[in-house]
Amino acid sequence: MTQSLAKNIKPIHEHGANVLYQHGTLALLVPGLLEGTTTIGELLKHGDTGIGTGEGLDGELIILDGVAYKVGQSGVAERVPDDFTMPFANSHRAAFQYQCEREDIGLEELNKKIVEANGRANTFFSVVVRGTFSFIKTRAVIKQQAPYPTLVEVADRQAVFLRHDVKGTMLGYFSPVMFHGAAVAGFHEH
Repeated sequence: MTQSLAKNIKPIHEHGANVLYQHGTLALLVPGLLEGTTTIGELLKHGDTGIGTGEGLDGELIILDGVAYKVGQSGVAERVPDDFTMPFANSHRAAFQYQCEREDIGLEELNKKIVEANGRANTFFSVVVRGTFSFIKTRAVIKQQAPYPTLVEVADRQAVFLRHDVKGTMLGYFSPVMFHGAAVAGFHEH
């Protein structure tokens, strides 16, 4: 019999900052399984920060400081009630650590720098970017009705928003490529 001694092992507590809670998967959304199966009220028990989408792809969900918002086809962020349902969402307890400051950098290059600064391309992590964006292009899929179409079918029917000189916050998650399907591989940012 071999004995081993592990030192400095810290348990992962369900509601700790090092726990990512995910409800649903990308693989469920792709074929059009868009029925809401949890609520914001339930999701907030697992974290105060996150992203997701509402039932029928009802908006891009953003949770900051324990408050949930959705951006729908109007492009305006609005608070959602605790009974707002979702087929997919991520949340965690925010404990962001300052990594770097960048100016005049595009999203692709910024994401590359974030992965380099994190030092791990094979782990999940969250990122928050605060600043003034000289140009930003966002989108929101228009809410669908049952029977739900596939994700590919609705991709052409989305509202696109172009803005200049926007001060704001971008929140996202990085998922390793090997988890594509369970999550969006790479960065998924709202």
